[in-house]
Amino acid sequence: MRYFLLLIAIGMSTGIFAQGNFQISKDTENGSVVFKGPITFADLAAEPSFTWFQRNSAYEPGADAMEVLKNDLSGTRIIVVMGTWCEDSQNLVPRLHTVLSEANFHNVTVYGVDRTKDALAGEKATYGIERVPTIIVYKEDKEVGRIVEVVQKSIEEDLVSIVMK
Repeated sequence: MRYFLLLIAIGMSTGIFAQGNFQISKDTENGSVVFKGPITFADLAAEPSFTWFQRNSAYEPGADAMEVLKNDLSGTRIIVVMGTWCEDSQNLVPRLHTVLSEANFHNVTVYGVDRTKDALAGEKATYGIERVPTIIVYKEDKEVGRIVEVVQKSIEEDLVSIVMK
């Protein structure tokens, strides 16, 4: 019996580590799944309860802005801080994923945060996060702009405005 319990414990811990370097919990306000820490778009797409990710990934970005992004994102790095519990993040981050995928851009790091905007390694302070989602664009290791919570025009047009500064 002891060996059986040990095997269950090992199996459970292996399952926890297999998820990646982020924590999973439940939001106390709306009961949704919270990813906290470094995550990927693939992590978001793989979570069965995140039906919003597939729904909002079915986004068609504007062709003119996409031409600019396909050609002018070299030397750019993007940091995304989002809350999987947050409706604004649920709407904007899948659309960002679509835009970046169509632009064949992969230099992006995504962090999930809880309602206090904390991730796992001080990202709230490091990136000055007050609201989510926050999308920070760096060019040659200098911040050149950010999109916070909502877009002005569209995700792709706002990115073009930032990149072309």
